[in-house]
Amino acid sequence: MVDLRSAKCRCGKQSSFGVPGGKAVCCAKCQGPGMVIRSHATCRCGKIPSYGLPGCKAVCCPTCKDPDMVNLKHAMCRCGKMPSFGIPGGKAACCATCKDPGMVIRSHATCRCGKRSSFGIPGGKAVCCPTCKDPDMVSLVHAMCRCGKRSSFGAPGGKAVCCPTCKDPDMVNLRSARCRCGKVPSFGVHGGKSVCCSSCKDIGMVRVRRR
Repeated sequence: MVDLRSAKCRCGKQSSFGVPGGKAVCCAKCQGPGMVIRSHATCRCGKIPSYGLPGCKAVCCPTCKDPDMVNLKHAMCRCGKMPSFGIPGGKAACCATCKDPGMVIRSHATCRCGKRSSFGIPGGKAVCCPTCKDPDMVSLVHAMCRCGKRSSFGAPGGKAVCCPTCKDPDMVNLRSARCRCGKVPSFGVHGGKSVCCSSCKDIGMVRVRRR
């Protein structure tokens, strides 16, 4: 038996795309040229709307929205910006500018002290900040060396996989900019970044970083 209530695409999947003003007849994979999503209310451009007048339905996408429209799909701060701060244990309700005293960042996982968490048990989620972390916790935000320290060395053009202590002889520092010879750079073009050491500097380069 097949579902006779919901329109299906020719491949058997639920249809969600069709010609503007028509019914949904194809899935996303089988959609033809010029088809737009029809299984949801759409903006005049064919995209899924998220903006509208306060208290009304979403009728426009972020690109087509009118100046007086607000985001109706996500809770917003009272100033209209995306919220990232709220009371501990609650939802994000205010932006960084409008946050009330005692509010902590809620758009990211937070430590028990209210700071952003970056440490946790290997394979788990970040639950603590560097100050509150337990001895067996490691950084889950930055790539770590096999010894548990933050990695900064690796093969040229690759990823950082080792700390300065555990690095192999052919590894280079991928966290700090280095001259082509491997030394710390201190010369570059005027107003630019340091890219060469004093030995490798090109003609016209000036000192842009103190040793």
